[in-house]
Amino acid sequence: MSFYNATAIKVPIYYKWSLEVQQAVGWHTTVNLLYVGNHGSHEEFSNQALNAWCCNAALNGPTIGALPSFANLPTSVPDSRFGTVSEARDIANSNYNGLTATLNHSFSGGLQFQASYTWSHALDEISNNSLSPFGTNTTGVYADIVEPQNPFNPKQNYGNADYDIRQNFTMNYVWSDAFRHLTHWGPNALVKGWVFSGTIFAHNGLPFSIVSSNVTGALEGTNYGPGGGIQYILSNQVGGPVSCGSSAATVNSAGVANPCATASQFPDPTNTYGDERRNQSSGPRYFDTDFGVEKGFGIPKWEGAQFSLGARFYNLFNHPDFFFPVMNADSSQFGQIIKTVSTPTSIFGSGLGADASPRCIQLQAKIAF
Repeated sequence: MSFYNATAIKVPIYYKWSLEVQQAVGWHTTVNLLYVGNHGSHEEFSNQALNAWCCNAALNGPTIGALPSFANLPTSVPDSRFGTVSEARDIANSNYNGLTATLNHSFSGGLQFQASYTWSHALDEISNNSLSPFGTNTTGVYADIVEPQNPFNPKQNYGNADYDIRQNFTMNYVWSDAFRHLTHWGPNALVKGWVFSGTIFAHNGLPFSIVSSNVTGALEGTNYGPGGGIQYILSNQVGGPVSCGSSAATVNSAGVANPCATASQFPDPTNTYGDERRNQSSGPRYFDTDFGVEKGFGIPKWEGAQFSLGARFYNLFNHPDFFFPVMNADSSQFGQIIKTVSTPTSIFGSGLGADASPRCIQLQAKIAF
């Protein structure tokens, strides 16, 4: 494998613009409306198919279908002195537009919360640059498109960003000393010192692309990428993109899976690149809520000190949230969801590999002074 830079690497440039309006509602509540736009240029983009060719059988190359050629690839190796040739260029662009409405309520009656809704659209040719893909699974059944399927036209990759979330809702709240006004119902030791808190996360499904491992694998034999599914050929598309919901994670009474797409909808291309656009299909929606409860007790003869007991419930309702379906149209599991995703908050920490998708309960005791 050879690697070179086509030109001197430039530092990415980002342009950002925004407009915010804030309005007070009463003494304790504010409403914010924020628009944010962003454009990035000179972003890093890798291309590992510059020495690719296809598919002259006389040169012992693979044949795609019954044809001896494939799209704009030469029928013989451009430079036989090299195998795979990789190029890094700073030619990628990205665009983002988002509108966020936020409601803030400060402590009044012990209650504080913030709720936020965002509508946005993110597009690019490569997300997180080609070296740090977003959400790739190393088993080969999931794939981010991190390099161009057409090595001579990287702009063809332009589409929804890997993390394009059109609608997103988040909320957090704290209700301190929730029952302090109910002292006539019982002694202070029972009704005072209660604190409730929680979070809510909800958003639409993330986008994904559907790929052909048959065609990709055949081309990898003639220097199209380094192998291992780094540079993918997209599938053809019949009937439009799919929206894959949680039903794709279920099986019927006969034990047969219920995929959200079938191979007939996304056939292998034969003599040119797949006509499916990058990241046009979407995965399952996401919802998660955490909840915490805590009871504080004063410590006799220790002014200002408090002992508290509590519990925090991560994924309170034990609601499963699902990952993308298998995106390889040539896989026997194509269109099936075979993996859950972890919550954004967890007692195991973020990004450490632990399965935090089921409900987790954390008990706590603390002294504050």
